[in-house]
Amino acid sequence: MRSQLSVAIYILDLLNAAYMPIVIYFGLIGNVLSLLTFLFTYLRNRTSSLYLGALAASDSGFLIVLSFAWFSERGINVYQQGLCQLLVFLSSAFSCWSVWLTVSFTAERFVAVRYPLWKLQTTSAKIRPRMVIGATALMSAVFNAHLLLFVGVNDGEFPECNLHAEYEK
Repeated sequence: MRSQLSVAIYILDLLNAAYMPIVIYFGLIGNVLSLLTFLFTYLRNRTSSLYLGALAASDSGFLIVLSFAWFSERGINVYQQGLCQLLVFLSSAFSCWSVWLTVSFTAERFVAVRYPLWKLQTTSAKIRPRMVIGATALMSAVFNAHLLLFVGVNDGEFPECNLHAEYEK
């Protein structure tokens, strides 16, 4: 039984070693193409394109941070004091920002469909999404800032970036 389990873990580790760089690489290519399409073509005049461009930027940031975790899993020590905190913070902030961009985009589309004349009475169609995108980015950073204090590099055979021991309980 133990032998079968170790073989399964070995196979999963091999799959992870090949799968993650592929996901990161193709994800970054797709996000960069989306970013260029939504923000640097005629589509940039649409409010939905601003949200989708920001979402592509946020997801690209998350994928870049994820690459550091993959390097660490492969035995490359990338975690130093300071970088560890920054990567955990950015990982959580980009994840949070992606979720709130999706919520904001969905709410904006709902209002546009449900109340089509409402946009005539509110702020400029170009200013509102930029304000929402900026506010969601700021709030994602603020909501995740506490991670900068609670994580660090744990000493051991191989340094890992985790919660400080006193906060794990």
